[in-house]
Amino acid sequence: MTSRKTFWMTAALVLSLTFTPQSSRASIGLAEWQVSTPGGNLILHADGWKETYGDCLKADDADVTLPPSQHGQVYVSHLRRWQYYQGYIAGESQTGFFLFNEVSKQVTAFGNELALSQEIADKKLGKPKSNWLTSQDGWTEAWFPEMIWQPCKELLSQSIGRQPGKGFTPLSRAQCHQALSKEALALYRETTWGRQCQRFKATPVSQQQQQPTLQAFCNELLKTP
Repeated sequence: MTSRKTFWMTAALVLSLTFTPQSSRASIGLAEWQVSTPGGNLILHADGWKETYGDCLKADDADVTLPPSQHGQVYVSHLRRWQYYQGYIAGESQTGFFLFNEVSKQVTAFGNELALSQEIADKKLGKPKSNWLTSQDGWTEAWFPEMIWQPCKELLSQSIGRQPGKGFTPLSRAQCHQALSKEALALYRETTWGRQCQRFKATPVSQQQQQPTLQAFCNELLKTP
């Protein structure tokens, strides 16, 4: 757990070393994020929502199968951490623990983590699809291609003995191997970036070429595992 926490703290340091906001608007934009869950819902940290709901689990209004009555609906507010299971999201919010059915959109509340774990066992949900995730993980996933994937690809392409030069990032090779592992990319393929890259790849090639980092990332992500 310590090494994982250190990795994302280092990733945040990369931002401070390599990116200078061009305006206050750019700075605000980088602070916001949203990610897609395996079942097609959203976890969101954005202006207009965080003031009331904090980090929240909500409906994806872009989902054409979503009934109009559910547009804008927040299922769980003030998330502290969450974890994906097949068809479900387990988590902890400001008010306690919960299990969210991604299909029925039903939220079941629990008084403690032991009761949540027992419900997961009773439903035979099996092993989780992810570790426990927090707001930092949400930010990392949302900005992954530019902030993590590209710097890590550049670092891993360098020879072992090469001296740091212009553009060098403080991410270690071990941390980058972890970030670009098959397991890490498999989760992104099932959540945010699988969906985003499918939409991106459907655009004209001329438009894709205007975003070379995203084009290269999506080509790699969508390859057969």
